[in-house]
Amino acid sequence: MRPSQAITLATRPSTLPRTILLSLVLLFVGLSGFAFESVERRSSETAADLLESRLQAIRHSIVLWSDDEQLRVETWAATPGLAELAKSLTAVAANGNAGKAELRARAEARQIDAMLQTEMKSSHLAGYLLLDTAGRMIAGSTYELVGSKGPTNHSALAFRVLAGESAITSPYAASTPLPDESGVLRTGMASMVAAAPIRDARGKIVGVLGFRLRPDLQLRRLLTSNRQGQTAETYLFSRAGLMLTESRFDDQLRRAGLIGTDTISGSALHIEVRDPGVDLTSGSHAAIAMQNQPLTFAAQRALGGETGLTLSSYRDYRGRDVVGAWTWIPQLDAGLIYEMNDDEALALVMVLRRVLAAMIAIVVVAGLIAVFQRRQSEKAETKRRQAEEELVMREETLSAIIDSSPNSVLILDELGDVARANGMATASFGVRGEPITTMPVTRFVATSVPWTGNITA
Repeated sequence: MRPSQAITLATRPSTLPRTILLSLVLLFVGLSGFAFESVERRSSETAADLLESRLQAIRHSIVLWSDDEQLRVETWAATPGLAELAKSLTAVAANGNAGKAELRARAEARQIDAMLQTEMKSSHLAGYLLLDTAGRMIAGSTYELVGSKGPTNHSALAFRVLAGESAITSPYAASTPLPDESGVLRTGMASMVAAAPIRDARGKIVGVLGFRLRPDLQLRRLLTSNRQGQTAETYLFSRAGLMLTESRFDDQLRRAGLIGTDTISGSALHIEVRDPGVDLTSGSHAAIAMQNQPLTFAAQRALGGETGLTLSSYRDYRGRDVVGAWTWIPQLDAGLIYEMNDDEALALVMVLRRVLAAMIAIVVVAGLIAVFQRRQSEKAETKRRQAEEELVMREETLSAIIDSSPNSVLILDELGDVARANGMATASFGVRGEPITTMPVTRFVATSVPWTGNITA
């Protein structure tokens, strides 16, 4: 006979309750969200600081450059003898009979040419012009319209200078053919004029001296020197919304059909900073003509005299989503905008969002797996307890049968010692009713062979 195995209801370590697990998941998500919000706020602040610092740096450099150009022309306007030459040419032009040829043939005009000859060799200058107090051009470089009052922007410039201050125009398309960087004469070339009053010995203004500047040289360098990444750009625009300097994306504008396909045609003085309503770089076409489109968000704010920035994306003149900063430069009477594609400006924020989303997804999946495993463990635990309860019940039943048996019943262990005995066996083999457990069975049952764990009936 074999001894029965002792039955114990083992207690297994329990897993965390669902509420604690759920609380941990929610705590992790909350902490992750807080960390992301902090990093996103810092990243946004960094992006905002970048936009503002770039804008202000470019604005400062443009203002310094324009001030230097005005100071340069002021210095030449104060050249000894220039006022007397201007008076003489003004008197000749006032007769009404002196045309372009006559004015250029005057000795005074040749003296002014010789006086400014060295300065006009500067690469950023395209010539000079000299106006009388009526705004009529009485002298100038080879390509200037001497003898005429010139375009409207010259008149507006003369009006400001004759009031006693030096001034500079924003870029505009010259009405007369001018040489480009290669020396080829082209019409509609971008030009600027810095001008200062010419005063006589008594301080009276007797004329206006202007230097024609090439904005495609120095001004372009100022605007492009602070470009960052693949999409950042800075440009000037007029009150009418006309882009005054070149875009970084002329190739895209050519593919969209907004400017000519030749390399000579450019965005400067041809594109308006208006919202097309669609992304033109994707091949889409605006539903309304450019002149009827609203100005971009940044252009509207700058025209209102505001200096600001936004990290909320808006469409630029290409229809691309950008973030930007803007201001107005009174010296040039032009707006300045610094922009870059929103996906590049907020790249770190986008990466953080994806990382956070991945982390939350991992935690949620892990939580679901943990809940599933918890349920499986509970089911297994329930089955185990049921099996143990059945075993206990069977053991109790067996014990009741053994204890109530009218026969002596002994249960032996592997060594042949009594592991269990019912009352009848104790009464039969015991001494004075003392328990007989742990005693060897050979004490009660005679055998001629060594104990092997089996008893032959």
